[in-house]
Amino acid sequence: MEQKKSGFLVLCIVIFSIASCSKNETGSDIVTEISSISLMSDQIVDEKINISASFAKEDVPGSSVEVFVDSQSIYQATEQANISFSVDPLDYATGTHSLKVVFTKMDGKSTEKEVQFSVQRKLITINLPQNMINQ
Repeated sequence: MEQKKSGFLVLCIVIFSIASCSKNETGSDIVTEISSISLMSDQIVDEKINISASFAKEDVPGSSVEVFVDSQSIYQATEQANISFSVDPLDYATGTHSLKVVFTKMDGKSTEKEVQFSVQRKLITINLPQNMINQ
């Protein structure tokens, strides 16, 4: 009977140890969330635009971020809580494209967010003086 109690106690200690080691108190096993990307899903891009993204400030030390359009790297930075870069639709064929932001913490854990956008070309732009509208 004493041996069964000892075995049960050892089993409980092992299970508790494994459970407590899976995350530390700071939550460093949790990968940061990419809190925002200024490009909206399925947005039409017909002129050069600036895109920004932001990350949790507590995950920034030792981190890196890389941005891809259709698997091609277009931007890289380290230890930045906010990034900003531009996308020129003239650099891409018309149609649907994918923008992916990959944030990697110092411990190597990463998270990514992907947004689809569409490149279209303007055929013509007409500029009218303000006083000619609604006449």
